Amino acid sequence: MNWKVLKTEEDYNKASMRLMELFHAKENTPEGDELDLLIVLIKDYDDKHYDLPELDALEVIKYKMEEMGIKAKDLEGIIGSKGYVSAILSGKREITLKMAQKLKNYFSIPAEVFFALGLKTQFFTVLVVTLMVMRFHLAQNCNLCPQTESR
Repeated sequence: MNWKVLKTEEDYNKASMRLMELFHAKENTPEGDELDLLIVLIKDYDDKHYDLPELDALEVIKYKMEEMGIKAKDLEGIIGSKGYVSAILSGKREITLKMAQKLKNYFSIPAEVFFALGLKTQFFTVLVVTLMVMRFHLAQNCNLCPQTESR
């Protein structure tokens, strides 16, 4: 498909769906090039139409813990003692570079999440933004987005 600047919600939804189809495309292939273009187009649309909040690395970690069903005690092997894990998760202690590397690997999250170890950063990839917006649309029963079955 010949993509152009996304001007409507319908264009945006089509581009988002195609991005998901191409998610694992290899670089330097026609599909990889299309994926790169879609990322730029979707980010442009998001920047113009959505006020996206800032996240910090700690919030990303807590989200991944919830998503994976992981408790604080499960991080003791990565971070350290129970007290140290608690201090990290409460924000009383900062994440060290070595810890960030281990957490990155454990949760399969981009290293960019941990940049600027003041831990405040904007969304770390356009894909995360796209997925969050798609989740919002799913919650609003958007008829252009894939529907999930209710349990």
